[in-house]
Amino acid sequence: MRNIFVLFKVSKLSLSVAHALRFLAGIPHAAVILLIIIISGLFTEVTSNLSTASIFFPILDSVVS
Repeated sequence: MRNIFVLFKVSKLSLSVAHALRFLAGIPHAAVILLIIIISGLFTEVTSNLSTASIFFPILDSVVS
């Protein structure tokens, strides 16, 4: 699963997704956190927790940066 993390960073896909999520900048932090929890919770219904973490961590890292 580490390869997914590396591919997200190398391909800059995480930056593209973070750029698409710019609209969240004006929303209160608590609402953004709740939205991320809901999306990742729904995502884990179809994938494993490890896969979800490998995909979401680089994206969240790019959003924070």
